[in-house]
Amino acid sequence: MNTNDHEIVIGSTTQKLQLAQDDNGSAIYTVGEEVPEHRDKVIFAQSDWSGGVGQYEAIDGISVLDGQNIDISKKGEIFLGPRWTGTTHYVNATYVFLDDGGAFTDYSTAAGNMTTDDVYPTAAVPAVNDALYIGAAAKFSNASIYVSVAGAGTWTITWEIWDGSVWNSTGVSSTTDWKSSGFRTVSITAGAQALWALATVNAQSAYWLRARVSAYTSITTRCVADRVWVASSTVTPLEMRVSAPCNNLAAGEFYFADYTSLYLVYSNYNAYHIFTAGSPITDMCEHDGIMYIACGVGSNYYYRTAKLVFAQTDLVDHHAYYFCSAPNPDHTAMVLWKALAPNLLSNTSDGRAVAAGGVAWSTPAYIGDESYDITSLFLHNDNLMIGKENSLYQYTTDGGTEIYIDNSRDNISVTYSENYSRHCAFQGNTYFNLNGRLAELTGYDRLSYIGAEEVNTKVDKWGQCMGIATDGKYLYELVVDNPDCLGFDIYKGWADASGWHWSPIVNFTPTEALYYNSLHAYQDSGGKCILWFGSDKDGISYAYTAFDPLTDEYYFNYLNTAFVRMSYTYGTDPYWDKVLLELITETSGCSAGVYVQPKYYKDNDTGASSLSSNITTNGTVQTALTSVINGKRFAFQLNLVSSSMNYTPIVRKFGVLGYEVPVTYRVHDCTYKLESDPNISASTLRAFLRTGRTSTSLIKFADLRYGEKTSGTAGTDYHYVRMAPGYPREIEVAHARSRTPELAVQIRWVETNYA
Repeated sequence: MNTNDHEIVIGSTTQKLQLAQDDNGSAIYTVGEEVPEHRDKVIFAQSDWSGGVGQYEAIDGISVLDGQNIDISKKGEIFLGPRWTGTTHYVNATYVFLDDGGAFTDYSTAAGNMTTDDVYPTAAVPAVNDALYIGAAAKFSNASIYVSVAGAGTWTITWEIWDGSVWNSTGVSSTTDWKSSGFRTVSITAGAQALWALATVNAQSAYWLRARVSAYTSITTRCVADRVWVASSTVTPLEMRVSAPCNNLAAGEFYFADYTSLYLVYSNYNAYHIFTAGSPITDMCEHDGIMYIACGVGSNYYYRTAKLVFAQTDLVDHHAYYFCSAPNPDHTAMVLWKALAPNLLSNTSDGRAVAAGGVAWSTPAYIGDESYDITSLFLHNDNLMIGKENSLYQYTTDGGTEIYIDNSRDNISVTYSENYSRHCAFQGNTYFNLNGRLAELTGYDRLSYIGAEEVNTKVDKWGQCMGIATDGKYLYELVVDNPDCLGFDIYKGWADASGWHWSPIVNFTPTEALYYNSLHAYQDSGGKCILWFGSDKDGISYAYTAFDPLTDEYYFNYLNTAFVRMSYTYGTDPYWDKVLLELITETSGCSAGVYVQPKYYKDNDTGASSLSSNITTNGTVQTALTSVINGKRFAFQLNLVSSSMNYTPIVRKFGVLGYEVPVTYRVHDCTYKLESDPNISASTLRAFLRTGRTSTSLIKFADLRYGEKTSGTAGTDYHYVRMAPGYPREIEVAHARSRTPELAVQIRWVETNYA
């Protein structure tokens, strides 16, 4: 009687098989388990984050997924990004009156115009109780006076406000006595403002600040002032459309334009209104020590005559959209170029008024046709470049133009009105916005896209380049994020042999929106670089950049919270469970109020969960998790928190320890007789088994010796298996001399549902 051991179903064919036996009469059959290679201990570890954001799956060990308000530019360290600070925005005082023995002189207009030396804060011969009155319809925190000629003599000035009963000096802080030149500021504390009341001076009702002569002996020089401002009582959105430094300004000072108004940022980081143009200000540029302000076709362009004074040109060709100081066509001298939309380009050696030495503009050259507007002028490789909506042109030495970048040829939008409008030179290359992306044009004329918005698309987050700046070591990009509604981000960028890397150092929510083209970098009076940007929450704001943010003295001004979310780790196999047990961190700068919060995302989590208690201890710390956490994939997040803007926690190493639970396979190693069934030929049996190699359906396996059957229930009466690669193998089973060798076939069946 022929006894079969196993029953196999491949496709629709069922076959019973008999195991071969050794000389002892035992079946040549073994059952075992296979454990694939896996990670026994470490699930995730990272000690360098300088690869920047944008990597979804942990691959290179130095990149991360995303972050906010975090600085990861320094190799091997994570710390808080720079705090941004709103500045004081000064506007013209509504009223400025001088009381000279009861006779009032109205300087309200003179204190707000660009005529110099036309405001006198004291009488020619002061007397006690003479006073300069500064008034506004709303309370203000500060007043500022630009003194052009310092007074000399012996007198005392007392600053006072009307508290409803008396003129009160309490809470009014100033040492301004008209004996020092420059910007002189008076502050009114919050407590004094609470007591401040309306008063009527020279028939005008207002909140008045006065500078009263409280003692007088002699005068040798009468003080003269140019302008009088008060701090804006409300936050006024300022766009900082364009900006430029000027060699004639003091360190830390520069001009910027907000639509139609020009401002001076003084070295105390405050913004002072200078004048309002008759049309939107489109560009500014310094040439040969003179600052020029373009206003399109709505107003003659302006030029600087003094720190707070600008005049309009009277040259015949008096309109400009963009300026650039660049070599003349022969490259023999620097000249001032101007562009007028849509396609006119001309130059002059001096663009001031005729009486000031202005020289007529050259006959315009035509840049492309009139279908697309000029958007900018800038230098690249010491050549004048003309940006247009549809192409980038170069002005050649023969007085002609050639297309440098053809948008239509390079599949770039020709209708994007911002193309080439923002630009920046950095380390020999030129950077500009192109179709909403940050483009790099190298000194060898290789064009590529390198911005933070490029890497963010890898993590399903996209945005548009809306501002570019540099501090000489890093490149900074302002990106408006969509569609995640995170608002605006300022990214800090650096490059190495592997490409560009980005860190989101400053984030603004939609309620703190920045204006699109508001990003400018200038050094302060101490030589440190500052990023400036316009905001609808704080007017204009700034943040220190610093080359080494942990040691540079000007940088100790950190945000309170930040996070970095590291890339997803899938372990050896994305389908295996990972079990987390403890974490190891190396930190410094931590305390009860300055700490790190470890968090995690697992599988498809949309929010972060706490991984352990806060890390408040410095050095290498091993922390056991309060409960076991398991999942298929993990992304770890570190939240940095500081109760003081002067301190930041620093993370140098981060690791999560645990183990993987690999899928364990049950394996059946079988040797079957080829003559298992006398009713089936060996060739038929071979053909049946060989179909298992390419079977696209699972194979049923039942061990008849234990009552199993393929017609029963899966997992109980039979098992699903697959045939291991390389099988079946035909062999000859050798026996003792008393037995004839027999033909057999080896099969390795691998169960697919055994864990």
